[in-house]
Amino acid sequence: MAFEVLLVDDSNLIRRMTRDVLKGLIEDINFTEVSRGEDAVIEALSGKFDFMTLDLNMPDITGFDVLERLKDEGLKTKIVVMSANIQPKAKERVLASGALAFIEKPVKKERIEVVLQELGIV
Repeated sequence: MAFEVLLVDDSNLIRRMTRDVLKGLIEDINFTEVSRGEDAVIEALSGKFDFMTLDLNMPDITGFDVLERLKDEGLKTKIVVMSANIQPKAKERVLASGALAFIEKPVKKERIEVVLQELGIV
């Protein structure tokens, strides 16, 4: 069974870079990509994803809003926030809202690999 990933970022470039890194780390993997927070909530609530990357700054609702809306749904999806917003308060807030890790942009393959190892994915 394929590992299902939801990539949420308004940047095509970031989604492509993340997709390429994950393809190099996980053999049997499928991707769904969205660029808006509202679409992320809809997709995530389907419950089919094993892993989700989430940007904080998007044009409709923020990643913070997405996390808050998903927090009480009991999803088993492992969520990792990927953002250039590196303020300590932002990191604290996303972790308190259910994200399991915070990866700073620009995304580095080594950091993604370490987080996936810590989460028991690779």
